[in-house]
Amino acid sequence: MSFPVLLSYEQDGDIALTYGVVARECIRHQCVARHVLGSDHMKKFFDYIQLSNFEIASDALSTFKELSTRHKSTVSEFLSKNYDWFFEEYNTRLLESNSYFTRRLAIKLLADMLLDRSNSSTMVRHLWMHGSATYVVLNLEGDLRQLLKCSLDLMTSNLVVE
Repeated sequence: MSFPVLLSYEQDGDIALTYGVVARECIRHQCVARHVLGSDHMKKFFDYIQLSNFEIASDALSTFKELSTRHKSTVSEFLSKNYDWFFEEYNTRLLESNSYFTRRLAIKLLADMLLDRSNSSTMVRHLWMHGSATYVVLNLEGDLRQLLKCSLDLMTSNLVVE
């Protein structure tokens, strides 16, 4: 069995869920996560998260979250290199999804990704490109204090750099 099979949520229920558990265990290794982030499999997660089977969609979202948050330096590098297509897909497919479940968890994951210190440059870029909409999303998540602290840290570091 090859690793791409483990990332396929197109299988029947129990098989897909089992593959998801195994895939998340593999992704705990940074070299595997880097490989998946750099492959076309990452793009397929936007489809898998939208599947009509709730169990499979939520399992795919768990794997996506693991990929997007576990290895901070790898994720930061990935987001810097793939910002345009990743956030285009993220915004249109997840944040604007018809599914309340998908939108709610996408908002939480966005906050987790952008408020991580290693992704500060991505957060600044996102704020510049999307303006106050990001503040609204992060406020909905209830992370206002963390957002303000992170923003203050960024302003302070920008003043020191300039």
